[in-house]
Amino acid sequence: MSQLGPLKIVGTLTPCSRVVRVQNQLIGATVKLTVKPKVGPSFTAGGTAFWPDQEFAIPALNKQDTVTAVQSQAGFSDSTPTSATVGDHPTAADLSNGKFALPLYLCAKCVYLYNMIPGATVEVESNGQPLGKEVVRSDGEAVVSLSRELTNGDNLKAFQSCGGPPGSAIVGGLPLAPPNPLPAPKVETAVECDQIITVSGIINGAQVTVTRGGQKLAPICSPTGRLFIFPIKPLKKPTDDPITAVQAFPHDLCRLHSPAGSTPLLSKDQIKPPSVDVLCEGMTSFNVFNLRLGAMVEVTANGKTLVYGAGTAAISVPVSPLTVPQTVTARQNTCGDPGSWSALAKVVVGAAKPVSPGLTSPANNATKISTTPTLIFADLGTFCNRANSFDVQIATNAAFTSQVQTTNVGSGTNFWIPPKKLKFSTLYLWRVRSNHVGQVSSAWTTFKFTTVADGQPPQPPGTPPPPQSFCFIEDCCPYMRRVIVVTATSQADAEAQARAKAASNCTITPTDCNTKVPPCGQP
Repeated sequence: MSQLGPLKIVGTLTPCSRVVRVQNQLIGATVKLTVKPKVGPSFTAGGTAFWPDQEFAIPALNKQDTVTAVQSQAGFSDSTPTSATVGDHPTAADLSNGKFALPLYLCAKCVYLYNMIPGATVEVESNGQPLGKEVVRSDGEAVVSLSRELTNGDNLKAFQSCGGPPGSAIVGGLPLAPPNPLPAPKVETAVECDQIITVSGIINGAQVTVTRGGQKLAPICSPTGRLFIFPIKPLKKPTDDPITAVQAFPHDLCRLHSPAGSTPLLSKDQIKPPSVDVLCEGMTSFNVFNLRLGAMVEVTANGKTLVYGAGTAAISVPVSPLTVPQTVTARQNTCGDPGSWSALAKVVVGAAKPVSPGLTSPANNATKISTTPTLIFADLGTFCNRANSFDVQIATNAAFTSQVQTTNVGSGTNFWIPPKKLKFSTLYLWRVRSNHVGQVSSAWTTFKFTTVADGQPPQPPGTPPPPQSFCFIEDCCPYMRRVIVVTATSQADAEAQARAKAASNCTITPTDCNTKVPPCGQP
């Protein structure tokens, strides 16, 4: 029997929270939320999941309450419980934080705020006149519909509160004229049975109308940049459901309408398999990405199968430490019937045991070597067993006990110059081994050379390996996907640089620098 994958509790819980947002539940599964107060009996909430990213109502929470989420469904064993702890009640300073998404535009019928307190109530006003209010979502964002379109002279402010006095004003400022002409929005590629339409390239505050199969859906006021129309009926055959989108500021003050953006609807047999991280021995979690929102996702690793609902375009899969040799698989299904699974994504787990390095210069049995030589070596490991550091030794006997000099260098350095000058006309042995965190060191690789005679010119020294370009895909879909290029002398150093440049909630995957990376919405 397959086990349901663990849920993810999204955002920060505070005593203001009246909902708990969970992700990755299978559509139709029962989601059970258990609240364990610091003092007093536990109580439960939850319900049936109609989507893999959903908020469930919950009674009042208090600081240090523990909220546990688990899902179950007939035909599957329960998921592993996931917990979160309720934080402090927000202070006046906390309630004064938050930002408007800028710029604000004339004729907009909604505004978007972020970095807010989950569960707080935010009220928007202009020059002291109330325009609208909304409860902040679990992710700290709020889309506030306005009682009228913004006009010249509006000066927006927002106040958020949580059962007490509001914080100080969050200033939005004056609206600007929207771009003229408005660009056509882009409808992301859809596949038959998708239950969500994604539109990008939206101007902040525009009203967006999507037409599918000749029928217009009700206009939606867009907060910023990207729009999810949800929930909708599953998309049908490509010939039945052409999709277009138009954005507009229809008020008389603006009267702007964009051209229509459209996309082909792919048939269900064109659904692409998910992508899986590069996998290494010993990993206890990995990412599966390029998911269709709302899809059923099946992941098999370590002989176990986990089933998720795709609430986001990427899912983190916790596992017992991965072992070799094995192949991890993943597939997805948007239509639900057995014949609609995508092809399997297959990734072989790589060994993490470090590989003995290659010695480059001086060459084995070389003669006339300088008494201040540059010892050059190379990491021969793959992504999983790249060296984190190298042990380097030089001596005059095979046991490395006579005239020995030794060092340890990091993965970003592939050469070493012994600090003590060597003797003339002497046979030396030098050796290097690779280290990888959590593993024993590799075997030594040993070369030997003879130093130059006193008064004779030595051979030209070798050249340390130059830095080279390494490329990584930073996958932050559905928001963006890009290539990060760094310069380093090793893969490990390059990955560290790439992760430092990437957003914390995005995945990093090595890629060939010549590979074209498709945008979000494409595999």
